[in-house]
Amino acid sequence: MSTVGTQVGGPINAQNNWWGKINGADPAGHGDKISPAATINAVPFLTAPVAGCPVPLDGDGDGVNDAVDNCPTDYNPAQTNTDQLNYLANRPGSDGLGDACDPNISGDGYTNAQHTAIGKNPMLYCAIMRADVDGDGVISILDLAKVAQKFGQNVPPAPERFSQDADGTISILDLVRIASYFGGRVADCA
Repeated sequence: MSTVGTQVGGPINAQNNWWGKINGADPAGHGDKISPAATINAVPFLTAPVAGCPVPLDGDGDGVNDAVDNCPTDYNPAQTNTDQLNYLANRPGSDGLGDACDPNISGDGYTNAQHTAIGKNPMLYCAIMRADVDGDGVISILDLAKVAQKFGQNVPPAPERFSQDADGTISILDLVRIASYFGGRVADCA
């Protein structure tokens, strides 16, 4: 539930509702999201659904409704999503998937399995890995050439990893970012 615009007369009364969890609505609890919290009063709340009312689906049983679960088939009650805030660091690679089902937890373009295979932590973002678009472990003219071949294309059809600046279009900015890591090695990543 969210409010839009200016509310007159105080917060909206949303008391005595079932919010999908016994501890109420999010952010106070972990049920359905209320936003912004100060404009909606959800306390007191029901601790069980009302008989006869539909109950939101929760296929993985983690207490988060499938409609808002970032991994609806994997148990993840905390909804941890490591790559969700990549944009704050001005880097691409946020996919909306929670860590429990994300094959690339950090969002740097190397899968969790690839990180592990070379002895790197899959939780840590490495811009060199992102710039290594051909996957050979070194940033070279070959990486620049691969991205240049898709110049002017959008993501998709161009591979998501070719977008170094997360703007969705392959441009000179992506080439500049790759060039800034020229000669770098994936082995140098933390």
